[in-house]
Amino acid sequence: DKATMVVSLVQMGICMGVQPLLAYNAGARNLPRLRGALTRLAGLLTGGSPAPGPADPGQLTLLRAEDRQTEAKLAAAVEYLKTVFAAMGAGEVTVTTQKQGEACIIRVEGDDVGMLIGHRGETMESLSYLASLVANRLPGEYIKLGLDVAGYRGKREKDLEALARRMGAKVARTGRSWAMDPMNPYERRIIHSTISGMEGVRSESKGEGADRRVVIYPTDPQ
Repeated sequence: DKATMVVSLVQMGICMGVQPLLAYNAGARNLPRLRGALTRLAGLLTGGSPAPGPADPGQLTLLRAEDRQTEAKLAAAVEYLKTVFAAMGAGEVTVTTQKQGEACIIRVEGDDVGMLIGHRGETMESLSYLASLVANRLPGEYIKLGLDVAGYRGKREKDLEALARRMGAKVARTGRSWAMDPMNPYERRIIHSTISGMEGVRSESKGEGADRRVVIYPTDPQ
């Protein structure tokens, strides 16, 4: 049925990030709580449960925007994320929101939030995906949502942008294509975005599953 399909979709979205961290950090005892959180998400998306209430005002700084629907979406996303954080054993966290270009960024700080980042940010991106599902079930225009844990997103983006510029310049200079190391979707998007702003090069994603990577090509091979 529809609810089962949604639960399966969400589980697929987090299996590469959240599940291994549960085993590493807190053991199997937290798995039922996380599954409960996923089931609650399915209810939210299918209309089977009431929308989450407002987040704790002491822990959340909402955007001061005229669009109250956007604020409601952000509050719902934060409420859900804090439920998942607790299921993962992340401890006390501080959550704020910020407008960054066309996106709304949810920023998370705390003493023990490394588990929310995961290997090369994979868990963070899975959680961002979950938050976007919750937020955009509510009325209003679709909002682009991002999650930044302990400033990781900004640091990783700068590193990847620098790498893309360096490899792009090499490809443009030599006229030879370059295959980068396998990356997750979040990292590949940053590479593609950076390469798209450079002259003389283009990029494509090649491979399947964990071996999927970005290949940079010269637009004028020598």
